[in-house]
Amino acid sequence: MSALRIKGKQDPKVPYRVLNWRDYNRGLVKRGDLCLWIEDGIEDRWYSVETPNRRGRRDKYSDAAIECVLVLKSLFGLPLRQTTGLLASLFKLSGLDLEVPDYSRISRRQGRLSPSIKLPKGIRSKPIHLVLDGTGLKVFGEGEWKVREHGAGKRRTWRKLHLAIDAGSGQILTALLTQRDTHDAEPAPDIIRSLVKQGYDIKDFRGDGAYDAHRVFLTCLQHGIKAIIPSREGAILSSEKYENAMDNTWPRDEIVKRIREIGKGGWKTESGYFKRSLVEMAIYRYKRTFGDRLSARNLENQRVEVALRASMLNKMIKTAKPKTEKRIR
Repeated sequence: MSALRIKGKQDPKVPYRVLNWRDYNRGLVKRGDLCLWIEDGIEDRWYSVETPNRRGRRDKYSDAAIECVLVLKSLFGLPLRQTTGLLASLFKLSGLDLEVPDYSRISRRQGRLSPSIKLPKGIRSKPIHLVLDGTGLKVFGEGEWKVREHGAGKRRTWRKLHLAIDAGSGQILTALLTQRDTHDAEPAPDIIRSLVKQGYDIKDFRGDGAYDAHRVFLTCLQHGIKAIIPSREGAILSSEKYENAMDNTWPRDEIVKRIREIGKGGWKTESGYFKRSLVEMAIYRYKRTFGDRLSARNLENQRVEVALRASMLNKMIKTAKPKTEKRIR
């Protein structure tokens, strides 16, 4: 949260103050720079030269060309047809004799892409404080006013986006899209195992009460990750539920005991749980930048869409990220 400025001073009502205001402000301005750089040698990578692994002729355009169009589409919030017109005009102004794929070809190819989320160099060599949360993204349905006045429409459809970030850098590590009825805790073990397999050094994991599940604690225990997850209301110890349970061996039991001793608020302060709010800020940035709606209609295309958007958000965070400290009162 960036502090407001009133007559050169920061608003004392804001609990945090920005330490790098000048650099942060300059970075925010830089995000709106419309200068587009076209790499040298793009002609050699625009058309596909790979031999197809399926029957039929080779694709005309490379995966990089399709991804380029989709990135411009999300970045400027344009429909697909207008995006192809924008790119064609850029090639014309740059003197490049390159064709732009039509919108139907892009739609068909989008689901076949496997874009990886772009991250700064060296992030895998640093300890990761993993934070995970989920939110909903609309696909299509009734407008907000009509929903509030008359209830949700029958055709109202949405997906659930699971964002995993590093609390230290604010970078998005995973952006997983699932069906709307997927519980938050269901994909958590797979996300943790995938990041460990990629070589991330995960020190701890933070999630809200929705992640208070056996499979999440077990996955963290298997990989030596400290789980910082508040227990649900009325939570009991393993020894209180199972007669043969061994006390003080299950990480969740330690959390339940400590909350009983000092209360949930005291435990959250003591354990550093409040860093979990950083993933809520990441979700806010996502919806503020790209909106709360998906433009693609099928799930595979939507997964590619959120992965590309996550890479763009990581680039924006690298360009401008506030450094804050809590105001002492």
